[in-house]
Amino acid sequence: MCGVSLSDLMLVECLCLSTARMCGVDVPAIDLLDLKVPALCIERYELKRPLTLFPK
Repeated sequence: MCGVSLSDLMLVECLCLSTARMCGVDVPAIDLLDLKVPALCIERYELKRPLTLFPK
């Protein structure tokens, strides 16, 4: 997988899920290792509210 280690994948998953939660994205419990091809995890979630860079 392009020289990416298992620990790298777990770190990316953790960062992606944490960021999604902070941005109001509903994050189901998933494991990126279930994916057979590289994908942006954010594409698997539905936004609960519009994503804004500067929330009020």
